[in-house]
Amino acid sequence: MTGKNAANRGRWWAAYSIAAAADTIAAGAGRARIRRFTKPALMPLLAVAGGAPRVAVPIAGSWVGDVALMTKSDAGLLGGVAGFAAAHVAYLRELHRIRPRAARRSRVESVTAVGFAATTAVAGAAIWPRLADRPALRLPVLGYACLVSAMGQAAVGTGTRIGGPDGRRLALGGALFVVSDALVATSMFGGDRRRMVDAAAMATYTAAQGLLTHALVARSRTMAEGQP
Repeated sequence: MTGKNAANRGRWWAAYSIAAAADTIAAGAGRARIRRFTKPALMPLLAVAGGAPRVAVPIAGSWVGDVALMTKSDAGLLGGVAGFAAAHVAYLRELHRIRPRAARRSRVESVTAVGFAATTAVAGAAIWPRLADRPALRLPVLGYACLVSAMGQAAVGTGTRIGGPDGRRLALGGALFVVSDALVATSMFGGDRRRMVDAAAMATYTAAQGLLTHALVARSRTMAEGQP
């Protein structure tokens, strides 16, 4: 990447960071009108900042999910689940592609596998009775919870095996995505919606997306250059 291209990418990353901060603040303040502009802008800005076709599908799926969830309807929730499910499948494919085959499973990977499985089980047990009057949502929501946990675990496993800054970004990004979706579930199905929970969900979500995108693009570039 030339110096000029790197500078341009830096500006787009700054724009994404500003939009992420603005949307997080708006979520915490309950400013729904502002979020009509800030939230849909997040993934297009990230796509330009990343600047690689490898991350286009997960970012596009996430944009569909972001926009669908803004409706706060059952149909919107199903649309959000579908969009983010497509994003996580794409992330899983990319993580499998860059995952070192020879590296051994780390202790961190084993611990997070248990932690993510337990989180999914607890979340499922809590959400299931709260969807008694919306049975059509039960299986899609719980299936999505399993999928995001699988993606988070794949990111942690791949990241710990790669090591270095890119590996740490992958691992942290995957973990934060699981945390973010747990916060979203708490906000949507935990009774009264709390603005600070919404803000925390957006802060962890935008950080997760940024970390995953940055790490996947950097790792793909390293592999293309023939480096280990």
